Amino acid sequence: NSYVAIYGYDADGSGYTVYNQSTDATYIAPGQGFFVASASTSSDDVSFTEAMQTTTGTDDFAIGDIMQDYELILKLYENDTEINHTRFYFKDGLNAYLDPGYDAGHFDQQAAFMTRLLEDDEGVGLVINAMGIENINDAVIPVVINRAADSEFRISIDTFDIFPGINVYLEDNQNATMTLLNDEDFLMIKGSNSTGLNKITKQIGSKS
Repeated sequence: NSYVAIYGYDADGSGYTVYNQSTDATYIAPGQGFFVASASTSSDDVSFTEAMQTTTGTDDFAIGDIMQDYELILKLYENDTEINHTRFYFKDGLNAYLDPGYDAGHFDQQAAFMTRLLEDDEGVGLVINAMGIENINDAVIPVVINRAADSEFRISIDTFDIFPGINVYLEDNQNATMTLLNDEDFLMIKGSNSTGLNKITKQIGSKS
């Protein structure tokens, strides 16, 4: 249930573009590659029915016109190189726990940057973390960072299609700092944390 999504291989070395019910409908053109996650270690049946097919539309795995209700994308960089990203999606009727088809586990569970569910965490690192509109003001969302203890990196807001007047804070629990990402990037400087950073929390909250 944590992987009800299509992972379209970008074929340019950047990784995978993830599509599920939190994105607009997309179509796979003939010849495009994709992966299907299976709960079985041997085999599973996957159906591609005639109802799923179309002869119209031009959408594919190319980055483009993906529209959401409200979204926030954070990216992790080393110098100017993007290492990974995570996406938050807000829609009326979704929950703080797992919403199959809206939440999506990261294809690589050892990835540099992931998040976890607000409630009933099942131990899966997410690349899409979907939740209800009511969580947009006060959600404290666990963020998992897998980097070496002596690495330097920064986290910044890439896309911010969200309610006006919302602040995005990133809290470093180990160094007891709070960074307002609306105004500046979060920076981890070599030597500032000798034990290594393994978990921080992100809070979405209203401006005072």
